[in-house]
Amino acid sequence: MEIRDRLPYTALDPAALGSSAGPSAEGSRATAPSTAVRDEATLSDSSQLSPAARIVAEAAQLPEVRQQRVDALQQQIALGGYQVGAQDVADALLRQFRS
Repeated sequence: MEIRDRLPYTALDPAALGSSAGPSAEGSRATAPSTAVRDEATLSDSSQLSPAARIVAEAAQLPEVRQQRVDALQQQIALGGYQVGAQDVADALLRQFRS
């Protein structure tokens, strides 16, 4: 197998990572970085979710949509048979703004 560097980045110097100069003639893998380098990387590694990823994670926790119920409500709205009281709307708006 031949690997060619086509990506726009600079290659890491194996000596800087504390490993051997590279794979041997038999094609084996390079040795792992020294323990000190690995420990520093492990201690400083962290990750944060982007706002979009947080929304996706929250959406995954929501209950499944009851499609039959949604379809029934859409039909009632289309036919003009779905009526909501003004007090119910006001209560829902207040709950939304308080949370």
